[in-house]
Amino acid sequence: MGTESIRRVAQAGGLDGYLQTAETMGGTFHHSHQIQTVPVHYNPSLPAGLHLSCGIARLSTQGGLGGFDLAGPGLTAMLCPADAPAFSTRMMEGEAKSCGFFLPVDAAAEIPHLGDIQAILRHGAPLRATNRPPPHLIAQLCAPIDPWFQDGARALVAQARVLELTALVWTWLSGKDERLQPSPRLATQADTARDMLEDRLRNPPSLAELARMVGTNVRTLTDAFRLRFDMSIATYVTKRRLEVAAHLLQEGMGVAQAAYHVGYTPSHFSNAFQRQFGMRPQAARHRR
Repeated sequence: MGTESIRRVAQAGGLDGYLQTAETMGGTFHHSHQIQTVPVHYNPSLPAGLHLSCGIARLSTQGGLGGFDLAGPGLTAMLCPADAPAFSTRMMEGEAKSCGFFLPVDAAAEIPHLGDIQAILRHGAPLRATNRPPPHLIAQLCAPIDPWFQDGARALVAQARVLELTALVWTWLSGKDERLQPSPRLATQADTARDMLEDRLRNPPSLAELARMVGTNVRTLTDAFRLRFDMSIATYVTKRRLEVAAHLLQEGMGVAQAAYHVGYTPSHFSNAFQRQFGMRPQAARHRR
């Protein structure tokens, strides 16, 4: 029943072709990974129950229970009533990954702290979202399950992901992750630096220039950026360049043209692309 409900939500946005599900631990584990070549707007009606999810995407969603915007890693928790109005969701073009767990109303699940999470949502805002989760943990949860795992072994992997996701949500909602985050001032500076890098991905500023632009020094900025995004500034630039290039390839741009567009020579681009995506650019282009 849970699988059918989750698949209907994915179908509303035309995303069901990328969806994998598994009935486990009293609920439904779900996972998806796709590259959107155009923005998608849809209005899903979510099934009643507890929804825990994480993902990496650019999207905006609004509904009767509230809303949120994400532009990268995000984490959400929602206790959805049976009469909740549909959400209006817009997913922008680019790579989108997600991992989630749905527990229907009155379903039993022997998962540590799951009852505590439900109590927090029941006695406060029923929808919570953060764009400040540890990026490496979100990436691990959203990574595809290796096809080497089959049948019972694959079910064990799904169970492990549900437990990890629940632990991540509990750590966030209980406020136990505050020490892992930069101060509000430093977080703002890191966010400003990221936005400046996005505007100049092809020819990014030097660290010294970037630090001056946001009003701090190189060491403070690099430390704050790593805390905020769980990666160095150089790693972020490389990752985003290749994500933009992957999108351009999906749209039909040639490999050399895509490489130059994001500031690479074709020879360096091919190797960097394979390190990040596990395939050569030409192969990615053929998967349109």
